[in-house]
Amino acid sequence: MNEPNRYGRFFGFVALVAVLPPAGGQLLADPTRPPDAAQTAGAASVAGPVVQSIIIGPGRKRAAIIGGERVEVGDSYGNAKVARITDAGVLLKGSEGEEFLPATVGVEKTPSKRKDKK
Repeated sequence: MNEPNRYGRFFGFVALVAVLPPAGGQLLADPTRPPDAAQTAGAASVAGPVVQSIIIGPGRKRAAIIGGERVEVGDSYGNAKVARITDAGVLLKGSEGEEFLPATVGVEKTPSKRKDKK
């Protein structure tokens, strides 16, 4: 007679805890949710053009995605022409001079270390 009562109280307690709000009253943010569009739009407009991707095609032909636009060497981007595309980024030349757009901001590329096979 005592066993069923203990389980009933336990499941009742679990159900009560499940419906109560968190202690702070704030819900946790979903870490998989993309950032607000307002935040990303503000950051992108301040930073200027951003290299999103470097594409190396057949024959080592290179292209880049800058601000959502696909460009190749010789193409125009804004008021400048694409002078060079490397693994490190894109070089633009225009009337205002040269501007290098890095492919990765704040990331230093280092070669991997190989272990010699014996």
